[in-house]
Amino acid sequence: MKMEKLLQLKNQLKARMPKFRRQAMHKKLKLRNTSWRRPRGSDSKQKIRKRSYPARVSIGYRTPKKLRNLLSNGLKEVVIANVMHLKKLDKKREGVVLARTLSRRKKVEVLKECLNQGLTVINIKNPDEYIKSYEVKIKEKQESKKKKPKKAEPKEVKKAPSPQSKQKKEELSPEEARIKEKKEKDKLLIKKR
Repeated sequence: MKMEKLLQLKNQLKARMPKFRRQAMHKKLKLRNTSWRRPRGSDSKQKIRKRSYPARVSIGYRTPKKLRNLLSNGLKEVVIANVMHLKKLDKKREGVVLARTLSRRKKVEVLKECLNQGLTVINIKNPDEYIKSYEVKIKEKQESKKKKPKKAEPKEVKKAPSPQSKQKKEELSPEEARIKEKKEKDKLLIKKR
C-alpha cells in the first residue's frame, strides 16, 4: 500500500478507537484524569469484557507497524538541538522538532537553516514570522540601549562632623537635652524587643 492510503487507514482506525477508561472512573472524582489501569478485581465486569462496560486495552487496537511514530502528514519527528543535526535529516521522511532547551537566538539560527534546506518544522507554525518577530525585538533592544543615559556620578560621601557642629549640640538647653536622652533610651528599648 502507498503511504497516503496507509495514513487514511490510520485516521480511520484512530476515529474508531475508544477512550480507554479506568474502572469505576465515573464513580470517583480522583480517577477522572488518570491513565489506563488494568482491572484486577475478581468480580470485575470490565475484566471479563461484559457488553456495556468500557473497552479494555488490547493489541488489536495497535497502529500498523509502518505508521507507528508518524504524524498525520507522514513525517517522523526528530528533535534538533543544533544546526549540525540538520545535515543527517531526510526531507521526505523526517520533520524537525526544535528542542525546548534551545535559546531564542539558537532557534532562529536553526529555523533559517531549515528554510534554506526546505525542511518541515513541526513545533513552530510560521517560522518566517517567528524569525521576523525576533529580529524586530533585537532592533528595539539595541535602540533602547543607545537611548539610555549614562549612569550618574556616584554621590559624595558624607564627611565626618566638624568640631563646630559638636559645639552646637552641646549648647542645647537642659530640657532639650533631657528629651533627647529620653528618645535615645526609647530607641534602645525598642531595638531589644
